Amino acid sequence: MGKNSEIVLISHWFGHTFHFMECVLPYFLKRGYVVYHLTDKPEEAERFLRERVDYGNGRIEHLGMEPVEPESPSRRKDAHHCSVEAHWKGVQFALEKLYSRLGRKVGIFHTWVDLYSHEYLSRRVIEEAMPAPWCGLYVHPAELRIYKTWKRRLYENGRDYLKRGRMFPCRLRAFDVPNAKRIYFLDELLLGKVRNYFRSAISLAAFPEWIDSNIARNFAELEKISKLAGDRKIISLCGFLSKRKGLITLLQAAKSDLDGWFFIFAGPIDWESFSGTEKSMIQEAQAQSGFNCAFMDRQLQDFEINSIVQRSDLIYLAYENFFHSSNVQVKAAFFGKPMIAGPQHLIAERTRRFDMGWCLPEISKEQLVALLAQLEQGELQAMQQAARFQDFVSQHSPEKLEQALKEISVCVKMAA
Repeated sequence: MGKNSEIVLISHWFGHTFHFMECVLPYFLKRGYVVYHLTDKPEEAERFLRERVDYGNGRIEHLGMEPVEPESPSRRKDAHHCSVEAHWKGVQFALEKLYSRLGRKVGIFHTWVDLYSHEYLSRRVIEEAMPAPWCGLYVHPAELRIYKTWKRRLYENGRDYLKRGRMFPCRLRAFDVPNAKRIYFLDELLLGKVRNYFRSAISLAAFPEWIDSNIARNFAELEKISKLAGDRKIISLCGFLSKRKGLITLLQAAKSDLDGWFFIFAGPIDWESFSGTEKSMIQEAQAQSGFNCAFMDRQLQDFEINSIVQRSDLIYLAYENFFHSSNVQVKAAFFGKPMIAGPQHLIAERTRRFDMGWCLPEISKEQLVALLAQLEQGELQAMQQAARFQDFVSQHSPEKLEQALKEISVCVKMAA
């Protein structure tokens, strides 16, 4: 098989990756590519994808990353820095083994390039880890949305110089390497700022968060919850329910004296992110589930989340200390559902820009309860009619995804 019909996909098998690979993989398989999928959990990835993707006569090979023991921390490298370098060494060794077996290099699409990053990671590490032309998806350029005063920056730079002998930290810098051909971001409003960190030869673009619009059929669990809700308005929080998703704030609102609302918490709960007191609060609410709230504490398939969003009257997106994109926001807009966002960052900026819902002045139980208390069905319907949902969804269409993947396929064909 020639080099023009091969690609290496690198992923980390958790979080948004399941659905992302489900969307991306068919594009290459349908076009006759041989796909080498390098991931940290190859067996799990194969089981998941085999159930959901037409493999096209076995043209995909799942490969594991090579384990590498991290260096011991030192004055110049903290433990996280050592762990990040060890990860990229594992990527390097796995690709060297693949390229040696094939007798050629294959171009790369890294689906979460910033997951293992560090503000002082050397460019050399990335150059060695991915020695073929590559494209990458940079999911969370959080440093470009965190405001710091000049005094704070001066203090942190001075501290780093004393501790590490280095200054001016930046996670983006390590990926500014010759083999990088195109880097995508899940934040279309930061492209101007990002340009300052990369050489002009590297193309930068926004990546669409395309969604599958399929819904679950015979979703008995949701039908039961709908009966419990009755004629009350439903507000839902969907996805991986870590503390930063705002579960506690929404749960506190559910425990307030709010008439006319039913609360759905849909997705696996990240128990480790909560304090002991918060865990007890969640467990108590689960034990009383059915009065005005319901929990689906499990991994939900994408079409099940679609069904929950479609059934809801309002989608809760007031995530805490969360700077970037949410796939649930795209789903909410697709199904024409108003949303509640926090006061700032990308989710809020999109909500305001397309008039898709309400932004809390601050994320607190008091502000949320005050908003929900005034939202009658008529106001929800008025927001639905005024919102420019379709304008927003068009930026994340299947056509936009296909365009991006076509660009990636052109870049990876540059491999020697």
